[in-house]
Amino acid sequence: MITPKTGYTITIQPLADKTTAATQDYEVLIANAAGEMNTFNEMIVFQYETEATDPLFYADNAEMKFDNKVAFGSDAIPTLTASAQPQFSSTVLQKSAEGYDYQTHEIRWKIVVNQNGTELTDVQVKDAPPEYLRYVENSLTVRYASQNKDVPMTPVIEKNELQIELGTLHEQVTLTFRTKLDANAKNLPEGFRFDQSNTSSDANALLALTNTAVLEKQEGQPVSHTAKL
Repeated sequence: MITPKTGYTITIQPLADKTTAATQDYEVLIANAAGEMNTFNEMIVFQYETEATDPLFYADNAEMKFDNKVAFGSDAIPTLTASAQPQFSSTVLQKSAEGYDYQTHEIRWKIVVNQNGTELTDVQVKDAPPEYLRYVENSLTVRYASQNKDVPMTPVIEKNELQIELGTLHEQVTLTFRTKLDANAKNLPEGFRFDQSNTSSDANALLALTNTAVLEKQEGQPVSHTAKL
């Protein structure tokens, strides 16, 4: 809360009789230096913050439009209303391919979790690369925003799926790891069929593959994001 001028006190309190499952009304009380309530003859400007409580927004990759209305009235004028409808975006999972090494056939992946820095509980990231990609042992690192350093981490691997337990989060976390392409696999995507000279079998083919990460947590539904290379 920011009070605009010395001598004024602003209080915002909920109206219990106007509370629903979807909305909450508040009453704004402005007292002057003499203790008189809502009596003033100058412009009053104040700011306040609201919290997004819908996990379909803050715990998901989503865009949402919010609607906030205000009503003002006095003994001298009829009630006036105004509204604001800002639209915000939320990102809790983002995966990207950071590059492909043609000599080693390794791909570096990056997963950013909880970019909003909100509270998420029982967080687990699952990443199941295609069968022609294999996790490079000891390549997983985790970086917490507050620590700003990469720390080695060991994932649980079941049937080529990486399972990364992160527990409760209050900040952004960045995961990086590498996978190695099996150049001898029979079901490689277009452009990744190699000969012994380590070049693409089709010079005109685009090197294109996809890989998806899934974020599971207590808040809301699982969230997925696919990276393309």
